[in-house]
Amino acid sequence: EGGCSGYIIKNNILNNNSYLAIYETNYAPAPATSTRFTNCNIDGNKCYNSVLGIGGGVSNISIKNNIFKGASTRQAGSIYIGSIFAYVSGTRDNVSINNNVFYAANIGVEAVNGTLTSSLLKNNIFMNNSSCVNISIGGFTASYNNAYSSGSFNGVTPTNTITTNPQFASITSGVEDFHLKSLYGRYDPIIQVWVMDTVHSPCIDAGDPTSDYSLEPENVGGRIDMGAYGNTPEASYMYAMTTCPNPICNITITPV
Repeated sequence: EGGCSGYIIKNNILNNNSYLAIYETNYAPAPATSTRFTNCNIDGNKCYNSVLGIGGGVSNISIKNNIFKGASTRQAGSIYIGSIFAYVSGTRDNVSINNNVFYAANIGVEAVNGTLTSSLLKNNIFMNNSSCVNISIGGFTASYNNAYSSGSFNGVTPTNTITTNPQFASITSGVEDFHLKSLYGRYDPIIQVWVMDTVHSPCIDAGDPTSDYSLEPENVGGRIDMGAYGNTPEASYMYAMTTCPNPICNITITPV
């Protein structure tokens, strides 16, 4: 209650919540049409078997570089944009869902009631979900996503979509690693070195050409990676490394 602006929810591990791990809304007792949550960022979290909820009365919400794995007990979308409570409604303006991974969930993104405007879904990877999105209220543009074995985009017409195995480093339960495999360099967070793979992810340098990739360690392809590590220092390499200004990659590459 009381409203909130400019907060950051970052680098958390949210596991096995009975329903909502995070829920942003204009809860009560404010008028349902008021905007309480503005200019907020949800970045770099791992949300397993839980739901991130976006209620009514929110604007300028950025959800990026997160990993959503598994379905909640109520089978809502991994990101649920809608009113959980009958008296919470209102508008949701400029919700951006970029560079996330949605793996083995019921629905990746669900938007079911209220009003949604000027919102964007891009550079995400969907794999082994029942559906990528279920949008019944309009307001979304979807582009430059990978939808591999993940059902359809219900309620939105996606553009520049690929449907190819993203080649994650590991999808084995308990040791998941959603970095993208690369012939030229993939960061391994367990052993904390860069390694080279025998296959190369189609999601490397496959994001929106207009997206910022300046935080990637080196990107001679000139585009952002899709997925949770796009535009981060742990983005995988498109070509062989030459120079690397970021300290995280000043490590010898080890073949695997």
